[in-house]
Amino acid sequence: MDEEEYAIVSKKEFLALKRELDRFKKNPLEGSESGENLQASIDNLNKSLNVMLEVFKQAAEDMKLEEHDTGMVAKQIGPINDKIETLIDQNQKIAKGIVAIADMVKEKLEEISEKAVSKPALPPLSGGPAPRSAPRPAAPPSFGPAPPPRPAPPGFRGPSGFGGGLPPLGAPEGMEEEELPPLGPPGAPPGPGRRDIMSGLMK
Repeated sequence: MDEEEYAIVSKKEFLALKRELDRFKKNPLEGSESGENLQASIDNLNKSLNVMLEVFKQAAEDMKLEEHDTGMVAKQIGPINDKIETLIDQNQKIAKGIVAIADMVKEKLEEISEKAVSKPALPPLSGGPAPRSAPRPAAPPSFGPAPPPRPAPPGFRGPSGFGGGLPPLGAPEGMEEEELPPLGPPGAPPGPGRRDIMSGLMK
């Protein structure tokens, strides 16, 4: 106890020493140039880390959106791909069917041509109808004079027994020439008889 030395310090100085000690505990380099640089570097590092964290957060959100969009696009493209594959299969089947039909038609045509070449021509039937000939053109009508009538052969008698001649046309029996009605328009006065006309001519 005797060796220890005690000094009487005022309360004001004691509080100042205590504050300085607490400050050194918190930042031992405070007040020096290196301490200030170190503190500035730490502050910049904190800011950079905060910015980096924000960038990472934004990138994560963008990736989530891209994954969602990719899923939606995949869902929409899936049925389209299925339909395209179905169309491709149908086109292949149609093409195979067309090729098969073309081969069948080709074979049938070859068989028909071979049969037509190997089959002999049939001879014409003896009692069959003659082949039709082309129709002859009709002779143009002639407007020349009519030929004279042929004379009746000797010994030929006509139906009336007059040697082939026809009986003369005349007035019917029981009617004289004067009794024939005159020719003229209806309602016209009767003209002179045939005898009157002949007698007038003889004068």
